Amino acid sequence: MPGQPALGVASKAIGIDATALDVIDSGLASTRILEASLPFDVQTSFELGGLLAAWLVSLSIPFKATYYAESFGPGFEGEIASASGTTVAGKLVYASETKATVPANTLTAGTYKLTVVVSFGGASPVPITAFYEGEVIQIF
Repeated sequence: MPGQPALGVASKAIGIDATALDVIDSGLASTRILEASLPFDVQTSFELGGLLAAWLVSLSIPFKATYYAESFGPGFEGEIASASGTTVAGKLVYASETKATVPANTLTAGTYKLTVVVSFGGASPVPITAFYEGEVIQIF
């Protein structure tokens, strides 16, 4: 899903796209049906691009991937996990650096849609954000 600014669209100077939101159960392949009493991992992928991207990542800009769940029907809606990292010189694609664990019993039985927001800058926000609306999962 295009971020703001969108990669290759709004500005040729800098852009970002989030390209995935994966659910990882017990270190196995991605799955969508999860047991409430067990933790699971979430991970997103995002890519920076544009004329200033290489310079920007060389500044070691902090980023945070914040994961949310929204129930279908009544139930929990809110943040379920987050992961923080820092950009690395020469690296424009990030994935494993965004991995976060959702603790056991965070979500009760039901169906949820997951989303992620990747923001930059920490205490001094940078106006670059990636969004991804991802998996629908079932918790039992």
